[in-house]
Amino acid sequence: MKPYGSKGGNGRSVGVHEAELRANTTNFVTGIGWFDSLLPSGLPIPSSIVISGPSGTGKPFVGLSFAGSWLRRGGRIIFIPIHSAYPQLFERGLRGLYGLSLQEFPDSHFFILLDAGLDSREGCVEAAGSNSIRCNILNPKVWQEALALTSASLEGQGPVLIFANALNLLLMSPTYGEQFFQMLLDTIRNPGSGTYLLAVSSSILLKKIIILEQAADHLFFMDRVSGDPRLQLRAARVRDAGFFGAAVPVPAKREFVEELKNEAMASRRVLIPTVSRV
Repeated sequence: MKPYGSKGGNGRSVGVHEAELRANTTNFVTGIGWFDSLLPSGLPIPSSIVISGPSGTGKPFVGLSFAGSWLRRGGRIIFIPIHSAYPQLFERGLRGLYGLSLQEFPDSHFFILLDAGLDSREGCVEAAGSNSIRCNILNPKVWQEALALTSASLEGQGPVLIFANALNLLLMSPTYGEQFFQMLLDTIRNPGSGTYLLAVSSSILLKKIIILEQAADHLFFMDRVSGDPRLQLRAARVRDAGFFGAAVPVPAKREFVEELKNEAMASRRVLIPTVSRV
């Protein structure tokens, strides 16, 4: 079976990444069999990656898999978990699923936490721990300020991955939603030197989500087969690299996926009314 997609823009095959990540454009191979089976040459970075699918299909699980490999290969990560308890879930998930403790990478990761109750003006950022800040990122200017602050706090030379989930919720703000959508669209189209891994739900604001999907360098879909509890990941588009289009099963632990799903549902019940008033 031949992969879909293309070679590098100059006609050459893009080299497979084998050692530590480098700051220049390269291909990232996660070392995770089910993910790498879709990408025989790896995923070109820096770039924008969108993982889309209905609610409850395990998108954060795929993001964690990618993030764990990124850290182990010398990269730095900014986590933006929109749902309230996700920092703890992310830490437990990385430890339980991959034997990786964020404490091993104290200078290589940072959390930006949404607090929609805080003042949405720039400069209203609060410390929330040694590796986290809390702010009202509904305002896209605060989002950008928070990214600048956390990027400056990360040490080392590895490239930066920004992993954010449940971004649909930020688009629901009557004051900032449209501004945030335009900022997010511009970021996806022009990620610069960073790599953005963004999980979005196709269950909410579908028309806007389709626009974001179409703008991404790399697009993946998560889904469940009817009557089958297993999760599936499918590559729909990969820029400048070949890929296989058939869906692959994601070996997620059911209890962890259910925990993610339950926390998302509980958090949405609080966040949606709150965001809809801002």
